[in-house]
Parts: sequence; C-alpha cells; structure tokens
Amino acid sequence: MKTMHDVTDDGLETPSHPAGIAVRVSMPGGVDALAARCAEALGGDPETIGIWYQSAPFDSASNPADRIVRQQRAHPLAPGLRARLTCTGYLGGVTDMVLLADGDLSGVLAEFDRAGARSLPALQDTSDALAGAIDIEFGEAYQTTELAAAVVIVLGRFLDTAALAVDLATADVLLRSPAVRARMFSESGAGTCEFGVHGSIGDVVSQLSAATPEATAAGLESDHGLRSVRIIDYTGAPGVFLPKPAASHDFDIAIHPTSDPGIGRVLLRTRSEEAAEFIHQIAQVLGFVYAQIQAKGPDLRLLDIAYADVPESISVAAVRAPGAGGRMEQRIAAHAADRPSSTAVLDGTASTSFGELEAQSQRIAAGLLQLGVLPGDFVVVAAAKSATLFATMLGIWKCGAAYVPVDIEFPMERLRYIIEDSRARVAVVEQQLLGAVPDSARAVDISALAASTAPDAALPQGLSENAPAYAIYTSGTTGRPKGTVIAHRSVLALIDALTEQFSLSETDVWSAFHSPAFDFSVWEIWGALATGGAVAVVPKSAARDPRQFHELLRGSGVTVLNQTPSAFAHLVSFDAQAPLLDTVRLVILGGEALQAGSSAAWLDRYPANRCQLINMYGITETTVHVTVQPVTKHTTLRAPRSVGHAIAGWHTTVLGPDLRPAPPGFPGEIVVAGAGLALYYSGKPALTATKFVAGPDGQRWYRSGDLGRLRPDGTLEHLGRIDHQVKINGYRIELDEIRNCLRRQPGVRDAIVVCHRTEGQFATTRLDAYLVGDDLDLPELRGAVARMLPSYMRPAFYTVVDKIPLTTNGKADIARLPAPDSGPHQADSAPESEPAPKTSGTQPILTKVWSSVLGVEPSADDNFFLSGGNSLAAIHLSTELGKNAVPMPLSMVYQYPVFKDLLAAIGEKTH
Repeated sequence: MKTMHDVTDDGLETPSHPAGIAVRVSMPGGVDALAARCAEALGGDPETIGIWYQSAPFDSASNPADRIVRQQRAHPLAPGLRARLTCTGYLGGVTDMVLLADGDLSGVLAEFDRAGARSLPALQDTSDALAGAIDIEFGEAYQTTELAAAVVIVLGRFLDTAALAVDLATADVLLRSPAVRARMFSESGAGTCEFGVHGSIGDVVSQLSAATPEATAAGLESDHGLRSVRIIDYTGAPGVFLPKPAASHDFDIAIHPTSDPGIGRVLLRTRSEEAAEFIHQIAQVLGFVYAQIQAKGPDLRLLDIAYADVPESISVAAVRAPGAGGRMEQRIAAHAADRPSSTAVLDGTASTSFGELEAQSQRIAAGLLQLGVLPGDFVVVAAAKSATLFATMLGIWKCGAAYVPVDIEFPMERLRYIIEDSRARVAVVEQQLLGAVPDSARAVDISALAASTAPDAALPQGLSENAPAYAIYTSGTTGRPKGTVIAHRSVLALIDALTEQFSLSETDVWSAFHSPAFDFSVWEIWGALATGGAVAVVPKSAARDPRQFHELLRGSGVTVLNQTPSAFAHLVSFDAQAPLLDTVRLVILGGEALQAGSSAAWLDRYPANRCQLINMYGITETTVHVTVQPVTKHTTLRAPRSVGHAIAGWHTTVLGPDLRPAPPGFPGEIVVAGAGLALYYSGKPALTATKFVAGPDGQRWYRSGDLGRLRPDGTLEHLGRIDHQVKINGYRIELDEIRNCLRRQPGVRDAIVVCHRTEGQFATTRLDAYLVGDDLDLPELRGAVARMLPSYMRPAFYTVVDKIPLTTNGKADIARLPAPDSGPHQADSAPESEPAPKTSGTQPILTKVWSSVLGVEPSADDNFFLSGGNSLAAIHLSTELGKNAVPMPLSMVYQYPVFKDLLAAIGEKTH
C-alpha cells in the first residue's frame, strides 16, 4: 500500500504537509471512543499518534469555529508524530475532528462513515487560487466518471489544445494509490476523445473508467500541446482534504459534498491566465452539460447536446468591407493607365505589362462582342494559365459577362456538362478541346481569339458591381457539380479588406500556382493585379515538382506565396536543403486543414520578422477566404485547428442543431454572412434557398456544412465536415457525387466511397470505392468513371462486396468494410502479376518508398496511378526517393508509371 508521500508526481506534497480528514459529528456523549477507534485504524506505534481535545465556548456555526478548523488543517505535524487528531467540542454537543496523517486513511474513513460524520463547510476552499464554482444536482444515478466526462468535454471545448491528460480519482483512492491517468485524444479537435464529437458520453466514460497509468502515461510529457487536469471527487468519503495542487496541472477540479446530499459543489482552479478569464463561464456550461448527461444517458452524442438556456455565443456585428467597390476590370484598367509599363504577368522568360494586358483584353472583348456575347452571359474558359488567359477573362468582364473556368485536364464529359449547365453560348478553349464543346455553345480557340483583329466595338457602359464576375463549379451531392456565382463587389471586397493588413502593393509578385477552376486562383490572380502587383505563372510541371517550383519562386522574385498545406509540405521539405527564398514575405495557406509539422519547420527558417505565415479558412460560396489566422509556433502547438477571426466585412458564427447560436466551446455548423456571399447556384434555385438562409439577426447567411466552434476569445476553430464532403488538396469533394456516378454504371446495384488518409510528414488522402453488383468489369468501370470525373475525384481502388454493411441505425458501417482490393485486375488490363524483380540495388528502396506512399507493396506490372497514386502522391514518391539517395525527376513517374519500367529507368539514369 503506497503512502501519501509516494504520490508526489500527482501534485501532492511531502509528509511535512500531509493529507487529512476534517469532519463534524454530533455525539453528546463525547468522541473519546471514536478517537480511539480512529487511532487503532491508523495502526503502527500509538506513541506516534497524538490526540488532543479542546472545548470552545461558542457555536459550531460561528466564524471562530471555521477559523479553528482551517488553522488545524494548516498546522504541520510535530517532529516524531505520524498523525495528529484534534477534537474541538462546541456548545450543543457538536464536535469537529481534524486528522492529519502520513499513511493510509481508508480505515479512518470507514470509522467516520459508521459514526455518521459529515464534511465541513471549511473544506470548500476559499483561497485566492479558486477561480470558479458551481453547485450541481447529482441525481439518483450519480457516478464520478459521468461528472468527470462532463468536465473533460467542457474543458476540451474551451482549451486551445487537441488533447488532455486527465488524472481522475475519488479521494479515498487518491489517499491509497496514485491517480489514474487517462490521455484523451481528439482527432477532430472538437472533443477530448479519439472519436471526437461523433462519439457518445458513454464512450468518454468508458475511456475514463478503463484508463490505467501503465497503459496511458507513456509519452504524455512529449506532447507540447497537452493540457493536464486533475479531477478529484471528495463525495465518496466524508471530509477528505489534500494539500493545494502543485503547478504540474493546468486545471485542478474538486467535487465536494454539501449539506444537501443531492447537491455537489464543483470547484475549478487554474494556473492558466487565458483560462482564468472565462473560468466562470466554464463552470456554468459544465453544470448544463452534466444535466444533459443525466437526462439523456450515456448514448447522448457530443454533437447532439442541446443548447437551450445556455448563454449565446459571442456575436460581432457585421461591417461592410473597406474599399471603394466597383468592378475588377475597372480597377486593373486604372493601374494600366497610371503605370502602363509595369509588369503585370511573368510567364517563364516572357513578361506582359499592364498596358499590354489592357490592350489585349480590349481586342478580346471586341472579338467576344462580335461572337454575340452580351452582358449577363456566362463564357466558359478552358485554357492553361497564361497572360492570354488573364486577358481573356478581363475581356469577358469588359463585355459585361462572367467567366466559368474549367481545368484543361478535366474529362470531356465534365466540360460538356459545365457548358450546358451554365448555359454558356460561347466557350473559349485550347485547340485540343474544340471537339468537346457541345452544339449548344460556340467553340472558340483561345489563341485565335487573342490574335484576332476584330474592329473596335463600343463596350457596354454602366456595368454593375453586383453583376456576376465568375462561376466556379464544385462537387455536388446530386452526382453533378454545381456552379457558384460570385459578384464583382465580393472579389474586390476581399482584396480591399486584406490590402492594408497584408501590406499589398505594386511591388509584390504573386505566384499563380492553382488551377483557374479552383477558387484559390481568384485570390492569387486578381489579388495581384487589382493591387498593381505582378502574377508569376506557375506551370503544371513546376506545380508538381518542388525543385522546379522553388527555382521559379527565386527566379521570379515572388513575394506573396499561396499554397494548400499539402503542397506546402513538399515545398518546405525541399526548402530545408535549399537556399533561402529571400523575397518571399507572405505565405497564405488555405483550402484544407493546416499541417502543424510543415509550418513549424518553415517558421524555423523564416521567422515572423522575415516572412508572415497566414492560415485562412474559406469557402467557394463566400469568395475564397473568410477568416485570418497568423501562424506561430504557439498556434501550431496550442491551437492547431484555429482559423482565426473573420475578415472585415465577413461575419462567422456557429449554430447548434436548433439553429440558435452555440455557446463558445460547443460544436455546431459554421455559418457565414457579409460581403463575400455568393449570388446563387447556377440553375439551382432550391439549393440556393436551402444553403443561403435568413440568419438569427435577419442577415443573409450561408450554411457551410462545416463543423466548428467559437472559442471564448471569438476565434473560430474548424473541426471538419458534418456531411460526407471531404477536401483533397484543397478541392471540395462530395462523396455522394462519386457514389451516384458509380451507381449509374451498368451492373452496379449499390456503391459507397470511403476516404482513407495516411499519416506522416506527407499525408496522402485516397478515395476507395466499394461496389455491389454481378459480373462487374472493373477496368471498364474505371474507364467510365475517368470519362466523368476529374482525377482528384476518382477512386484509387474498386472493391466488390456482397453487400454494404450497415449499423443498427441503417447507415453504412465503414469499420466493417474489407481492406481495399489492390489486385492486378484494378488496371485497364489484367496481366498475370509477378513479383517485382530484384536485379538492382535501387529495387528495395523503390519498393519501400512505393509501399509507404501507396500502402501497397508493388508487383512488377503495377501502375502507380492505378494503384492509388495521384499527382500529390507522385511528389511524395519523388521526395522520399531523393531522401534515400535515389534522385528521380518527377516527370519520370508520368513517363514510366509501371513499377518495373520505372525501376529500369531509374537504373539507367543512375548508371
């Protein structure tokens, strides 16, 4: 049996200030017999136990009585004594008994229980360390673990951390053995357990109950983002008290009994200054959460906690974004008039000035007018990034029309669908795509349009800033993409709101990294040109090769870099071995969740006084960006999911299931209002009405479908998706769109698509399809999907199952699906598979890296891109091979995607 001085690692002090018991008993006949039994229960040498009796000429309810008890608790043991029991008798036969001891007090607790002792009010510590308190109604089925679960859940929502270390014990257990230590993880960042907000209260309770020091203590101190909380329940034993907590815990929670056996008092202490500011709010929410647990039981999901009668979340009045308004082409024309020779576009060795860009856009506008383009029309553009593409977009605006960008690598059928859905009468495309344009639209070669010499035409005047500027198509749940229409005023509002904050000016050079079909491109192209800066075009070959991209950044003198975290991780990895990027002063991350590892490595090389690192949360329907979060080492460790405050002119809040504002710390749906809201979804009035709604304040709000929570300081945390939407390298993907595409294929009776994500420095997200059907031709099915969906939406593996397993609630049970089928029949043809040859010293390295990137050990005839690989995975492969002293140009993966061919090509290159 361990004594109290054995438990110092849990914040309990040494025997010079031991633990003890303070109780009140009503025994008119005296307490001599009880004192003797307590001394006997302590055991050992009676000479080391001192017992003192004293009488007080006042009532036990008086203030002097409280002072006596506190003094006795604070008085240390005299030398040579192992325990001291002080009995103070008051008028009316009431006696307070204060025991301090170095040893096992469980036997003494049993004696006090038998005597009907009750705890003293003095136990409710009123020291300066106390930060918050609340009385809670226990209910008939009170359990320590349930109240502890409420504590863990609430603290997990308020703290800027993704994990808690929890020391949980009842007081009598603490007096005998070390506290149970449980580490509670949060994969979603929303709760404090590994299941996140989609778990139940029962899951939290079971983890707290099952945790053991041996199983969970390892590695706690190595996590710098960890917060520690000690929870001690004193209600199971009368009058137990312990010394004040040491500084090893961020929070110390004590649960005490009161004079009412059905009411408990929860006392919260903290050494965190940031937490102390809202500790009373934590206490209030704690009482509410525990009431929900008592009312609804262990099956209550964290996500389903109701929000009635809880203080509403912080609300910030929306303000109009700064700036003069207007239209984009007018802003750029003004720069062309003021500084016609200043560089507007850098494309390799070619350079286009603002004056040249303006003149070219004028000619293109004249050509479009001659083709019949009218104000209000939508014009599809499918071309690679270049000065010609940007001039074409400007020309479309000069006609009063809006552009609809399509990636040139999209399948032909997707291009046709977007042209038809947008009702575009003209499609400006690369020459190789002319045949894909349906009869409903006039196909125009972009090169021919740019070279045409149409006669000057009177351009439309008085065009509205509220008119559409562009429509970007994103994945839709119906199985077809949906077009989001954005107004000119929204784009300029975004740029103007951030110009001063980011010190944007004509001296900046922005990288144009992303596809024009991805809304991040709107920010990086027009953010540069509208502020008078230059755009450095990043071709797809450089975007896929960190080495080429790094060289382009240096050679072009890029100052403003925009990246998704996935792509940024590869750039950071290469940059660690390369010369510093001297000109980059601002890096903006967006499109997906921040990866703390790569951002921390970047901050080591580029401190804030050299380069600002910014994380931005955004949605296509709210014009690219919504919030701004400066990234520091502190935020990567303590608040990795924080996306910061709303941009001026934007407004964010979080709504609970009842569509009322959720209190700080509670998860709900992120909704956005303000200057960036889209006009509508093209041709989908019902969907527009569903997603753009009247908010609680009467404003027009966009329901994002994203899960989030507001922290007490008003910053927003993004916690993932509520529905089946996922993000892969910045692209929003509705899994139901892929599922519906599969279901339309011959022979497929049912299908489901699952998103798998690997861990590590270069995490890879992969889509896998599970199919129910008879005699399915998987290569033919793969080809049909490739004709419909872009590469980032295509499943890596197609696995045939007898049926889709279901949960008791009738939903797909992902956990019961088999491992993906990665057999050779996944390819377009099914040659007999053979092991990878072992004829080269490079073979083991390539095999290891291939396996780590794709999660599948290769055979000789395996095709990288038919085994789960994509462009991002190809970068992973190239990067990891380089780390293993096997340099391989990224282009080689595309040239030789089959394992044996790639191995041979690498062997030839290295010999």
